[in-house]
Amino acid sequence: MTMSMDLDMEWEQPPSMLSKLCSRVVNYVEELTKPPKERTLGPNHLLAGTFSVVAPELIEQVAFFLNTTDNNSFRLTCKYIEHSTFSHWERTCLASIQTDLSHRSFMRLSDLIMQEPLAARVRKIVVTERNFGGLGKGFKWERVLGELYLNTDQVSIRMWTALFSQFDYLRCVKVQRGFTAWDRDERTLLSASDAFTVVMQIITHAQLPVTSFELDFEPQNWNSIDLRRIRRTQLVGSPFTDSWAKLQSLSLRLKLTEEAVAGVPYLLMHSCPNVKSLSLDCDGGAYAGRLLHAMAQNRMNAKWKLEELSLRKITVNDVEDLGFFLQHHSRTLRKLKLASITLDEPLIWPKVFALLRDCFLQLKSIEVGDLRDFGDARHLVHWPNVSTTSTRDTDGVRFVYHECRWPPMNPRAPKKNFYIAYQGKQTHTALRLIEEWAVYMPLGP
Repeated sequence: MTMSMDLDMEWEQPPSMLSKLCSRVVNYVEELTKPPKERTLGPNHLLAGTFSVVAPELIEQVAFFLNTTDNNSFRLTCKYIEHSTFSHWERTCLASIQTDLSHRSFMRLSDLIMQEPLAARVRKIVVTERNFGGLGKGFKWERVLGELYLNTDQVSIRMWTALFSQFDYLRCVKVQRGFTAWDRDERTLLSASDAFTVVMQIITHAQLPVTSFELDFEPQNWNSIDLRRIRRTQLVGSPFTDSWAKLQSLSLRLKLTEEAVAGVPYLLMHSCPNVKSLSLDCDGGAYAGRLLHAMAQNRMNAKWKLEELSLRKITVNDVEDLGFFLQHHSRTLRKLKLASITLDEPLIWPKVFALLRDCFLQLKSIEVGDLRDFGDARHLVHWPNVSTTSTRDTDGVRFVYHECRWPPMNPRAPKKNFYIAYQGKQTHTALRLIEEWAVYMPLGP
């Protein structure tokens, strides 16, 4: 017996299932028309048992039992549900989509591109591994003979390049480490470092309107680029520099385990002279200070006109590098974040705070936290005054702060403010208070 015959026999009986379905639809629509505070059903209950779980064949059978007026009302109800949820669906599902470069993901994105109105909504694509061993699954990946890095002129990469090039409104691409260990030696599967190579090739040759790139190798202890899988000549010269020059936002989050690894983000930054927003999170790597030194001394620093800067988990070997780099952008910076920064000299933070107060007149947002210094004595900066009622709103400045216990494992330890932030028109006053209120707590030998 065919499916259609089964359906016909079932729906020839009194349509009790139809009554339940229509009743749920009515309740669903009534709930949508109410203000959120007056709704008696939560979001999960609203969706349960409605069209999302009903087979298309059953939906078609509904029209058979409805007259013209009711059928039209039924169709309008479906349209109302679609329109009322489209904006949320667009923000959560379409604005940013994920791919693991597998064949299955390739087919899904191909279907999405066929629906031009939906493809036009995509602004960001995240390349990540969602299941262990799933990165690039279903494609054949060819490597250079005797090497671990990919052959960039191969069918798989050309197919992905052609697919990406059809997202005309794509603005951001992100490579995020998933479950792949950095030292996995399989030649047939992709690692996160391989995915980085593929994306670099895509951005170079797809002529995308991408203005933002993010590299996030944070999870676990695998957050370093595997240089065996990176062909550095891919990151220099035309056409890479031509396409990379369009970038206005660059975010790098990785551990610099050796000087050669530090060279990869250096090449990326060196090739984007028009960047306006830079975020650098080096996970406390020992070579982060050398990268900062190269950024401060190289001529590429003169090309930038940074408006937003975030430095996190960096050990500064020479405080002059930090001062020189910050001062160069003092006239253009609007937003600055310094977090988990360690200076190799004791009690130098007062000079840095004074530099911020005197030179950063255009700043609109400032965040500082977990600032330390080493040397003969070790200190951790905190701001006890910011949490007191009398000084919390001083001279029109109201700070955002975060309290935590120190030592952190002691539940009876007093709370201290290691994080302080301000955003508004009184930034100059806020910078002065950050300098005046800073207390340098000894950490011992």
